[in-house]
Amino acid sequence: MTLPLEKHKRATIALGTIVEVSLWLEPGTDPSPLFETAYQAIRQVHALMSVHDDHSDLGRYRLASAGELITIHAHTLQVLEFAETLWSLSDGMFDVCIGDVLARAAYLPEEWISTVPQDFSPRQPLEITPHEDGTASLKKQANTLIDLGGIAKGYAVDLAIEALQAMGVPSALINAGGDMRIYGATEAPIHRRQHQMYVPLGYLHNQALATSGQPSNLDSTLDKLPIVDPNTRECLPALAHPISIVANTAMAADALTKLAWLNALNPALLERYHARLIH
Repeated sequence: MTLPLEKHKRATIALGTIVEVSLWLEPGTDPSPLFETAYQAIRQVHALMSVHDDHSDLGRYRLASAGELITIHAHTLQVLEFAETLWSLSDGMFDVCIGDVLARAAYLPEEWISTVPQDFSPRQPLEITPHEDGTASLKKQANTLIDLGGIAKGYAVDLAIEALQAMGVPSALINAGGDMRIYGATEAPIHRRQHQMYVPLGYLHNQALATSGQPSNLDSTLDKLPIVDPNTRECLPALAHPISIVANTAMAADALTKLAWLNALNPALLERYHARLIH
């Protein structure tokens, strides 16, 4: 007789949010090293891609002079390549080179505004040269401030899920501030906060989910979101309710929510990332 899997759950603060990890394990399995495996993956992404950390890949890019080459980790390379592909596929509507706008909106330190002039001209593709060891060189573009934001958080969820799969964990769910992914036989009920209540969205099974657009002030729709319109170089106002995307990875789900807010999400992109929109 096969015994049912036992659920174990822990939470910690990482990536600027609460990260919850749920594991479904064979009875008698010690969950501690498995939780540590997941959180180690998440901490690594934070250390590499936090724009606030001067020693991270993005921090060193922020501090570099125009034309300087920055060596970036293989994980940072994967996220940047994903971002540049989506930038191209969306005709520039998905753009991670919008840190100056976020600084003007007080989502990033205001002192960083002086590093990027106000007169904006359309940017060129990032110059990335991969190396044989998996790292890459990233050339600093003048007047460019990169912020990977939510897609770095989504990538961290994906990386942790892959690490747990490699460890033989039968089923797991990771939720990092609304970017979540589950695998295995388990289905998880999902809800979305709208105003002062939680709305059920169904169940998630072997997929990822991301939600964007929740106003910081639940009584106002005038708050600005950290979602930038590349055409106007302005943050978008919050709407009445957030937008959710189900996709094959948490990174893709997070990125596609931004395009949905910009009215730049098309059927080809949904198909490419096995995604669907939840209003």
